[in-house]
Amino acid sequence: MSREPKKVQWTRAETPKKAGRYVVAIEHECGLGAYDFSYWSPLDGWEIKDQSGKIVAFIDFDDVAELLPYAWEDEA
Repeated sequence: MSREPKKVQWTRAETPKKAGRYVVAIEHECGLGAYDFSYWSPLDGWEIKDQSGKIVAFIDFDDVAELLPYAWEDEA
């Protein structure tokens, strides 16, 4: 079954509006950047607490997962 790919974009903000799993972009004080995964909740904030950097953008993990091909589909 073919799926229409969904476009995903980074949301440049410190926190999302809803709890969930996210792919995050972290900007470190030295100027380097990194990607990671983190859960966010309105009560506890981000699950990862990286003292050397700050989360500057995020993408809902479910949106990213929808872009991946099904692992059980034939490649024929």
